Parts: sequence; structure tokens; C-alpha cells
Amino acid sequence: HHAPERAQAADHDHDHHSSSSKKDDDYFGGPRAWYEAGRGIGKKDRREHKNQNYRAHKTQYDGRTEREFARGYSDGYNGR
Repeated sequence: HHAPERAQAADHDHDHHSSSSKKDDDYFGGPRAWYEAGRGIGKKDRREHKNQNYRAHKTQYDGRTEREFARGYSDGYNGR
């Protein structure tokens, strides 16, 4: 079950290649960046008919960022 997940994470980075350096700065930039990251992944899971489960993406957040990531994921998944 874990192999496809890894491919997907790589995939996600690929989307943002054009603005990659800005994206990295943002990522460490704080809650807004973590929220946006979660939101993008939530939208992607919805498009791909996956279950709503932000924990499947635990490589994308940590203890500090989990709350904002989860909030963004839920909004993205539910089309907010």
C-alpha cells in the first residue's frame, strides 16, 4: 500500500516545478503555507476518488504543521 503513496508525493512536487524555489520558502513560511499544501493535496485526493484521509500524507507534515495541514486538506477535499 505504501509504494503508490510515494509516487504521488513526488508527483505533487512536480506540479509546482515552475515556482519551486518560492514554494520551498513558503513551505517553511508558516501556517498559511501548510494550509495551502494540505488544500492542494485534499483537492487532488478528491479528484482521484481517494478517501478523505490526510494521514495518508504524513510525509507532508509534522507535529508542528499537522493542524493547519489537516484544516487545508479538509477544505480542499470538500471544495472550499
